[in-house]
Amino acid sequence: MLWEKESILVLVKAAPNWSKKYKKYEICTAGVGETAGWRRLYPFPETITLKEDIRLWDIIEVETTKPSDDPGSESRKIRNGSVKVVDRIEDQKERRRFINSLAEPYLEKALEEKRSFALIEPTIDGFKIVKSEREPLQFTLNGRLFRKHPYGDVKLIYKWSCPKPCRYCKDNPYTTRCFD
Repeated sequence: MLWEKESILVLVKAAPNWSKKYKKYEICTAGVGETAGWRRLYPFPETITLKEDIRLWDIIEVETTKPSDDPGSESRKIRNGSVKVVDRIEDQKERRRFINSLAEPYLEKALEEKRSFALIEPTIDGFKIVKSEREPLQFTLNGRLFRKHPYGDVKLIYKWSCPKPCRYCKDNPYTTRCFD
């Protein structure tokens, strides 16, 4: 297996999921590499996330390899023990500039390239707030409060479409629940 060292700016962390394959909690973590574009890092053990205190906007160094069981061009396995936080982007203006540089006008390009990640600056076609049932309190292994739905008993629902409508939203906008 050929391992490659990469620097990746962490932009996405999913909720921990129990992995039947790895027999532990894993967190799908994604970001953008210095030269390689989007990277989906999995399995990313929850224990590493807690030990290294990896947060959004951290720049991590990690050894990766292309998995044999995932056709996604951005997917990478990580080598155990190779993850370390080397920097962080704190400045809000710098964060905004970076996000703007990643934005794509529609999903077609990502779909053609068989990518599972794309950042779209959407056209908001509608927004509503819906009251739902309150979720039970949960805590992470390090004692922090964890909410699967950060807004508790409130659902924030967006209807949106690509600025340049793609084949999926040209006739019917997307409906998405905001979690963060």
